[in-house]
Amino acid sequence: MGAVLVILIANLLFRRIQISHKRILAFALTSYLVGPGLIVNGLLKRYSGRARPRQIDIFGGEKEFSPALTFADQCESNCSFASGEASALATVSTILILVAVPRLPESKRVASSLCILAVAAFGSGLRVAFGAHFFSDIVFAWLISIIVVMGLHVMFGIDRYSTGYRSADAPPNQP
Repeated sequence: MGAVLVILIANLLFRRIQISHKRILAFALTSYLVGPGLIVNGLLKRYSGRARPRQIDIFGGEKEFSPALTFADQCESNCSFASGEASALATVSTILILVAVPRLPESKRVASSLCILAVAAFGSGLRVAFGAHFFSDIVFAWLISIIVVMGLHVMFGIDRYSTGYRSADAPPNQP
C-alpha cells in the first residue's frame, strides 16, 4: 500500500506521470485504510479484549478463552479479534481480483485468482499455526475486508470491465 500511496502522490503532483488511474489508486488506498486500518486494527483489535490463543490457559497461558464476537477483558491492546494481517491479505487480494485480474487474458484469470487466494489463505493460516489468532479471527477479518472493498468498489465507481473508471456521464467502456 506504500507503493500505491507513492504512485497516487506522483500522479497528483506530476500530470505527465500517469502510472494508473487516480480513482483506482484512491480506491485501493481507501480500502486498505478503512478495512485493516480503521475497522480491524483501529477498533476491533484495540477494544475486543480477546486474548490470543497462545495466551489462554488451554495452551499454557494465563488468560481465559473468549468466544468470537464477544468483547472480553483478557487483553489490553493488540488483541486477537480480528486478525490485522489476514485483513490486509484479504483486502489486497480482493482489490487485485476486482481490478487487476479482469485486465488479464481470459485464459489466465481463474489461475491468477486462485494463486492470489492461495497466497492470502496461506499467509492467514500462518497466523493460526503460530498461535497468534483463532480461525474465527481470520474468517471475520476476511469477511470485514471483503465487505469493505466491495462497498468501496461500488462507491468509487470502479468498473472492472472498462479502463477501471466510469464517470457518471460516460457511456460504458469509455474512460
